[in-house]
Amino acid sequence: MKKLLCLFLTVLFVLPTGIYANEEEPPKPIKVQLNGSYLELDVQPTIIDDRLMIPFRSIAEKIGVSVDYNKDSRQVIAKKGKDTITFTINKKSVEVSGKNGAKTIDMEVAPVIYKDRTLVPLRFFAESFDIEVGWDYSENTAILVDYSYFVNQIKEKDSNFYKAISLEKVISNAHYSTTFNEDIVAKSEVFGVNIHAGSNVDADIKQDGKKISADVNILNNGLYNLATFYMQTQRYGGNESDEVITPDFDKPMNIKFMLNDETLFVKSDFILGMILNSYNYSFLDKDYREKLKSNWIKLSNDNAIYGNSGLENLDLENLDVDTRLELAVKQLLQIGYEYKDSTNYFENINKKVTAFTELLSNDNLVLNYNDDGSAHITYKIDEKTIYNAIMKIVNSIDDEDEKEEATKNVNQYLKVLHFNLAYDANIKDGIVLDAAVDATAKLDNIPNQYNMQIGTIEAKLNAKSVSSDIGKVTIAESDFPSENVISQEQLDQEALKARVKHYTDLGYTVDENGNITDYDDYCEFLKEK
Repeated sequence: MKKLLCLFLTVLFVLPTGIYANEEEPPKPIKVQLNGSYLELDVQPTIIDDRLMIPFRSIAEKIGVSVDYNKDSRQVIAKKGKDTITFTINKKSVEVSGKNGAKTIDMEVAPVIYKDRTLVPLRFFAESFDIEVGWDYSENTAILVDYSYFVNQIKEKDSNFYKAISLEKVISNAHYSTTFNEDIVAKSEVFGVNIHAGSNVDADIKQDGKKISADVNILNNGLYNLATFYMQTQRYGGNESDEVITPDFDKPMNIKFMLNDETLFVKSDFILGMILNSYNYSFLDKDYREKLKSNWIKLSNDNAIYGNSGLENLDLENLDVDTRLELAVKQLLQIGYEYKDSTNYFENINKKVTAFTELLSNDNLVLNYNDDGSAHITYKIDEKTIYNAIMKIVNSIDDEDEKEEATKNVNQYLKVLHFNLAYDANIKDGIVLDAAVDATAKLDNIPNQYNMQIGTIEAKLNAKSVSSDIGKVTIAESDFPSENVISQEQLDQEALKARVKHYTDLGYTVDENGNITDYDDYCEFLKEK
């Protein structure tokens, strides 16, 4: 349940303006859509200095913002939750304070009074209240999506889930012992195979606030054969004469990592091997590759830990539950990207949230409180749960032919997939004391891209995690590796030097990026390859 994800998207609107000849159709009036509904505004949005300006109060109040205006100072003060923004008419400077600290920013265009209403740039409005923005050119419509709408929807329909995530701390201090076991059987009469594979994982994880260390041991059996079989049947139609290159997953693996606010350190021969097998590092010589095996890899940029979520700018320890849930919803909605250039945008993402709330309904997730003050969570789903969630989306399709086709595809998919999952956990004082997952899945009569029924795959898995030393874990800065460390930047530089040397030794002229500069030479190089 610790899926913390955060995404800040802002769109700069530079709208075309011009003089329309009499015989041309006049432009449509600018409209504003908020959460799928068109807003009735007493002042028409307008363009000033190539920026779309919208009436501030009438839109802000619709998303729960309180707005005060001081006529004497011509100052506007707007509040939503813990956030406050203050600005003055005809001045670009804005004071911002709230859950992410205090700062001063500048609008691209100063706010103005127009027909007794305050107009502000759309971009400023979106950034101030974390509103996602799109633009439908054909409809001349600004599309605004307020994610707190979805948070409220989940709070209303999935109250147990909302209470459950409010119980767990984002930043904690504990020692976690985790095991994961998986058993897989793949059978195919067509290809004459019967593969038994499995995986056992033991992880020792320590967390001291934002500092985490982990030592993970993985022992696989038969995964190499399973991966090879799957790649053959999917990519090559089961032709055993085709060569398939598959990583040797069956070698024992040890993965160590440590991270803090700024840096992620990773040490693993398997992961290093996967990195070095990519084309960018293929020019490194054997001796250098061998020397790297004892090294930690250092990733020192924010994206190494947080990706592009924007979480590095947030006070994770003090995030309120609604903000955490809003971040999770944003990440969820990135699955199957929707274009923000259509007035159907909100309707499309709302369907996803509807399916999400179906999966996390109070029927599936049950929350009880124990006598010692801890909370007990159970969560169960199966293929029927998935079917009902998907069909809620399908049944909302207006076009009957499209709905019929979608229903047919869903039914075909669920003929293949059968599974159930159960999650059980106890939480106290923000710490997950223990948790367990049991799941079974079966893919029956799996078709490949050639529509061949290649066989059946059955899998069983269970995972357990137990917490100890709660509040007693200490990870010091001196515990982080300082020797035998190579950064990603250093590795890239060595790879570039090796690439330049390789091409130069062959007699080619290369640029600073290691690319062959002469097109004819490059074509000759590819021909020789």
